[in-house]
Amino acid sequence: MTSAKPPFGVRGFPKTTLSAHSPLYRLYKHVSTTPGIRSGWYFSSVGAPRAGRFDLPQPHGTCYFSTEKFGAWSETFRGAAVVNRTDIDCRTLLTATRTANIQFAKMTDRRATEFGVTLDDFSGDDYTRPQAWALAFHAAKLGGIIALLRHDSSGRARNVGVFGNSGAAKSVRGWQTTRAMLRSDAQLLDELRNAGLSVLEVPNDVVITPVNPFR
Repeated sequence: MTSAKPPFGVRGFPKTTLSAHSPLYRLYKHVSTTPGIRSGWYFSSVGAPRAGRFDLPQPHGTCYFSTEKFGAWSETFRGAAVVNRTDIDCRTLLTATRTANIQFAKMTDRRATEFGVTLDDFSGDDYTRPQAWALAFHAAKLGGIIALLRHDSSGRARNVGVFGNSGAAKSVRGWQTTRAMLRSDAQLLDELRNAGLSVLEVPNDVVITPVNPFR
């Protein structure tokens, strides 16, 4: 399957450098029978059952991260106000950093408007245009895409799509990673409380009371 062409060319499109000082975050299920997925690296492709917004046609794919832990959470649980504790216990927080600088297409740059980028590319239900952008940026030898997250209403976190070979990988060249159990990340859990989000305990059904919600 191929994607439609973007409305304009991408020569001169705004870019940004992703360095080792720019950690990225991703949540993934560590309970899996599929080889490689337990590492957290998975590059989805156009036409897959759960294809992503900026997927590439096979044999290439896109692995999605966020610039903030809260962004990784919001894209995983899609705005759910209450999440069952069991859904947390089966997930790991993957932190990835580059070992060398790499350029990404910066779709959040105001100059991207000149190339035809709109908010619909970040939040619309039709993935045809976003996937066309991804194909064009990949052809331009960029390492991925930086875009807005559909499920972060604050607009602070960024969606970072990293290009690679389609499917699961145990590791990816040029990246260093660390992993931590989601339930042990006090910073993220505190951010959730401040956002008015709750975790449903099992079996006691105790809800964490939100403190100082920011919106």
